[in-house]
Amino acid sequence: MLSDHKNEKFDVVIVAGQSNAQGCGAGDAEDYEEDPSVLELTESFTADVAKTAYGNEYLDIRLSGEYDINVMKQKGDGKAKTGSFAYKFAELYRKNDLKRGRKLLIVQAAVGGTGFSKNHWGVGEILYERLLKMTEIALSLNKDNRLVCVLWHQGEHDTFENPQFTYAERRAFYAGKLKDMTESFFANFGKVPFIAAGFTRLWTEEYPSQCKAVYDAYADVMKEDGNIKFVKTDDLLSNKEKVGGSDQVHFCRDALNALGERYYAEYSRR
Repeated sequence: MLSDHKNEKFDVVIVAGQSNAQGCGAGDAEDYEEDPSVLELTESFTADVAKTAYGNEYLDIRLSGEYDINVMKQKGDGKAKTGSFAYKFAELYRKNDLKRGRKLLIVQAAVGGTGFSKNHWGVGEILYERLLKMTEIALSLNKDNRLVCVLWHQGEHDTFENPQFTYAERRAFYAGKLKDMTESFFANFGKVPFIAAGFTRLWTEEYPSQCKAVYDAYADVMKEDGNIKFVKTDDLLSNKEKVGGSDQVHFCRDALNALGERYYAEYSRR
């Protein structure tokens, strides 16, 4: 129960976005060693592919409103563990920044297959409103809880949605949505580092102009707000490159560990 943690003092880190923020990494990599001082806040939900009246597919998300806090554990079993950049970030933060008497709470707010284009993220949309609620819950458990940063990974979905967009239209669309969302979040919870990252090399090769539009949108928003940062990922391997198959959008486990290190390095430069 959430009330079981009201006497614990948390440093709160938000993890939000789509599937690479959830962590879908495959292949051999250093395992995450769970620690009782690192917990995660989750909400159960269901998500199904549905169609609009015009026949367009979208992800229909139904939230449960049921929240829980548990020690953060690596997902999967001994044969097929799943990577997440949150694991490495949490490990480094715990070792270098977590003060005696405090714990780290990772708010797991990411949902795979979501973006701005299908009205999942953005001011007033279902996953952004959920993010606000989960952040509020995390901070309200104890008056001494404090928000540390937001680790955001999203944009792959918005590279192939709206195929009619020109490069300039896609750049303006993504920048506008991101700017409005971050401004809203900061207005609610104060200025903290908001750190985003790029895509796999194979994904940028698949959608070169579209990915550039999203990357340039980040640059546009960063020029206006120094709290927003961006981590490059051009050299990090996808699942396809690591274990074979066709999954070129998701970082492999080893790459997600490296990405967690890069998120932490960017956070440390605050």
